[in-house]
Amino acid sequence: MNKYIFIFYLCFLASGLFAQKQLEVTSPDGGIKATIRLADKIYYDIAYNGDVLLKDNSLQLDLQDGSLGQNPVLIRQKLTQVNETLTPVVPLKFSTVQNEYANLLMTFKGGYSVEFRAYNDGIAYRFITNKKGDVEVLQEEFTLNFPDSYLLHLQQPGSFKTAYEELYTHVESNEWKPTDKMSVLPVLVDTRKQYKILISESDLSDYPCMFLQGNGSNGVTAVFPKYPLEFGEDGDRSLKILKEAGYIAKTNGQRSFP
Repeated sequence: MNKYIFIFYLCFLASGLFAQKQLEVTSPDGGIKATIRLADKIYYDIAYNGDVLLKDNSLQLDLQDGSLGQNPVLIRQKLTQVNETLTPVVPLKFSTVQNEYANLLMTFKGGYSVEFRAYNDGIAYRFITNKKGDVEVLQEEFTLNFPDSYLLHLQQPGSFKTAYEELYTHVESNEWKPTDKMSVLPVLVDTRKQYKILISESDLSDYPCMFLQGNGSNGVTAVFPKYPLEFGEDGDRSLKILKEAGYIAKTNGQRSFP
């Protein structure tokens, strides 16, 4: 009987292993690599020259009609290399910008894709949806986990209403609790090695900005303000939110997200 149980356990373990799919995207110079694992969620690690800096991170976009990234079913994948010159409408430091990266586009069942980009100095990702009409985004999961204790440089307001003028605080990553104040972006992470990591976002349109809070397990997770429905006076040049929706964004279903 024990032999049959053992064989069943091995078969179960093997099926669990084969259920995961792993993909990789590496920067043009070969230094930065994102390893993506498809299991019950979409997980990813980020390494530089083989040194893992962020581990077992996860992403998910919760819509009113379902969660994108939960039990993902990959339909196709496409890896491309991009090397182009951009000309800013208003040139500041440079009149042209060289835009070079490796791009991994993963298309999933359910009308959405996730795009990972690996630049020579960073990793970026975003959701892309292809749904009819408007969609209500209930929440977005953005979770980063640190393999060691890192030093975080934060601006921590007392609420979502902030002038971004708070003094910087310096917090150990393994000591930042969910009950502590959250932080605005960008967040600077000192790994105490030869690397520093800047967490930021771009391409915000019809979508709230992201705040970060500690998860109590040597990592950070995203929090977002709810969509405001009604405003009231709150002093000089200021408004307060009187009523909020149950979602963070109501936006076009055919778009790319921040």
